[in-house]
Amino acid sequence: MVSSPSRSRGFLQFRLVLLVCLSIVVGLAIGGTASAGLIWEGGYEGEALSPGPPIHWEFLTTWDGIQPNEGASDAPGSFLAGGVSMLPRQGSQVGRFVVREGDVVGSGERAEVQLDRSPPRHPVPAQSEGVESWYAWSTLFPESNPQAKDNFNPQNSPNNLFTQWHHLSPALPAGTYVLTGGASVTYPSPEGGDCSGNIEFTIDTTNIYNGPGIYFLARGGALPNPATIGQVAGKGCISADTPPFGHRIKLSGPPVRNQWYDFVFHVKWSSDPQVGFAEIWVNGVRVLPKTMMPTLYSYNFVSGPVTPVQRIFPKQGYYRPGKPAEQEIGRGTTTIIHDAMRLGQSFFDVACSLDFEYPANACWSGHQAATLDPVASDMSRSGRYSLKLVSSQPSGSDARAVTQLQAFPVKPGDAIQVCGFLKTQGVTNGYARLAVTFWDASEAYRAGSAVESSPLIGGTAVDWSQTCLAAIAPPGAAFMRVEFRLGGPGTLWADDVVVSAVVPPPLAPVSIVAPQAFSGSLWPGGTV
Repeated sequence: MVSSPSRSRGFLQFRLVLLVCLSIVVGLAIGGTASAGLIWEGGYEGEALSPGPPIHWEFLTTWDGIQPNEGASDAPGSFLAGGVSMLPRQGSQVGRFVVREGDVVGSGERAEVQLDRSPPRHPVPAQSEGVESWYAWSTLFPESNPQAKDNFNPQNSPNNLFTQWHHLSPALPAGTYVLTGGASVTYPSPEGGDCSGNIEFTIDTTNIYNGPGIYFLARGGALPNPATIGQVAGKGCISADTPPFGHRIKLSGPPVRNQWYDFVFHVKWSSDPQVGFAEIWVNGVRVLPKTMMPTLYSYNFVSGPVTPVQRIFPKQGYYRPGKPAEQEIGRGTTTIIHDAMRLGQSFFDVACSLDFEYPANACWSGHQAATLDPVASDMSRSGRYSLKLVSSQPSGSDARAVTQLQAFPVKPGDAIQVCGFLKTQGVTNGYARLAVTFWDASEAYRAGSAVESSPLIGGTAVDWSQTCLAAIAPPGAAFMRVEFRLGGPGTLWADDVVVSAVVPPPLAPVSIVAPQAFSGSLWPGGTV
């Protein structure tokens, strides 16, 4: 049964959709950077409606209640997106953000949530200068509906923000502040210094920059910027989207509708372009290599009433700038669906599932004529899902499913054991097996480092069988890649993989006997 929540003009609608529950699996990375697990999860589950913990989102919209799954029936608990039945990326609900013409808050039309920053409900350690973090989340862009004018503000703006990180600027007391280099700025009244967001993921439907697509924007550097003092109400904000203060980078073409996009965002927060960096994966593909850039603002005050510290927090939903009176009418309604935002200390924390029960599994990719589904629902040993690899390779050649290198950092000498369960069908001219390979810090393969499991598994219909391997990281190793290999044509399913560090047993105690005293002459002279 679907309820119809009330809605007033001038406010926004943010709706949750009830879905089927899926489990989340968190594992441990190995080597010198052992994972501490997830730090924070910003999903859209039912408990987020309660006034106390564990709510982690602060709603910037009028809350309209929960709606069930809107009539999808071909999969239990599914929801409809543009007439297509979809499953959530986490838990039993997703966040549905709807912006209509006139949903104006502040500088534009929006429906958003932001991290609840009020103690004690703020679970996230300070995201500030020098902090390195891994984020991941999933976004779905429902099918455009021309009759409802469902669009991304197509004619007048390259900025249709769906996820961003914004700085938390403390109010600056009135007074004179001396900047690095000797310049000064005087604020006759308290100044908020609220500039554009530091990090933005946006849809650009124009040809203003590099054509339509999904873009990443980053801004950072010293505030106030003497070159812009007085231009933006005295804030001295940095609004550039080009180096050295800003970056606008195209990640992909226009979004495919009714398809989940799984994002992984690796960032080091810093106003120093030689320290800060960003690195991005979309659907398991690294679309932005690690790139140095400023990702945080900082105040370059030498002296003044205060020396504030910049902090950062995430926001999610949908925002389009401007107001109907300022831009053309007819932008219509835009709907975006989000799920499963999380923060961790490693790629593995936020992106990997080794029992394949977490659909946002950006850990795996297919290689060499392989069709890969890392969350296949047609077969499983336990739970609901498994990894499925379909090979069209000829006899004697391998198709592979492999993990991202960043999933398993190692150091030379690490002893590792990997076990998993494999099932095959139609494998008549080869074998299925588990393997690991080692790579150096520049992501170059360490020649001869591959280790394969035993026993090999193959046949027209082989049920779930466990296979294991043991390996030691060679000199120069910085990463380990876990691989499923399938020789020749056929289908391989994998499930319930365990990667563990092997700790050698302690050495037996050794008794040390003191030497007996002795005397005599040293040659060529001297005495003892």
